[in-house]
Amino acid sequence: MFRYKWAAPLAVVILAVLALVACQAPTPEVQTVVQTVVVQQTVVQTVVQQVEATVETVKEVVVTATPEVGEKVTLNINISEDPATMDPSLVADVSSAELVDNLFLGLTNISADGSVEPELATAWSVSDDRLTYTFTMRDDATWVRYTPSRGMQELGPVTAYDVVYGVRRTCDPRTGSTYAYIDYIIAGCQELNTTEVSGLSDEDIQALVDAVGVSAPDSYTVQFTVDTPAAYFPGIAGMWGNRPQYRAAIEEHG
Repeated sequence: MFRYKWAAPLAVVILAVLALVACQAPTPEVQTVVQTVVVQQTVVQTVVQQVEATVETVKEVVVTATPEVGEKVTLNINISEDPATMDPSLVADVSSAELVDNLFLGLTNISADGSVEPELATAWSVSDDRLTYTFTMRDDATWVRYTPSRGMQELGPVTAYDVVYGVRRTCDPRTGSTYAYIDYIIAGCQELNTTEVSGLSDEDIQALVDAVGVSAPDSYTVQFTVDTPAAYFPGIAGMWGNRPQYRAAIEEHG
């Protein structure tokens, strides 16, 4: 009796549970939906491009007028007193030296800063033993003669032979140059200048003149031979007594 007493209520409970289960809503089904969405987007892009360009610039050019051909230029110089001479070999005073400086070109000249610069020469060189100097000359220098009646006359080019003649004439004791001793560094100059030539024949005197160490290998090249190396010799070569001299005028007028 005991076992069946609890069986009836238990059966009722079970039936009630089953009824509740049967009445529950079914589990919803999960669905995947694929949807296309259009999105608007603004894209900013920077483009770097290399471009070649030609730029015209305006440049101001100052043009100097060319002087008319044949235009005369007058230079006034005050030499304070009458020069004693215009003979390059005989210069011994300031006035004469200033005049000769303006009338005769030297192979070299002394610049304002005291350096030696080319004048009649365009360049020079010295041998390895420092005893031979070679000067190359300009070919555009000209001898001229001026007279009031005839004006300016060209007499011919200034050449290396005119330099050789001038140097030898300065060393020649018959010229009477006060400053010939400056050229004693030139081979043979001192021997010629200090020789008493009054008792010598013309041939003997000419041999001494020809022995002076100055020569002209060609019309525009002068060579000097010195007795001892002297770095200052290019300055000596431009001194008054070593200026070119016009032989025809000297032989005609003395």
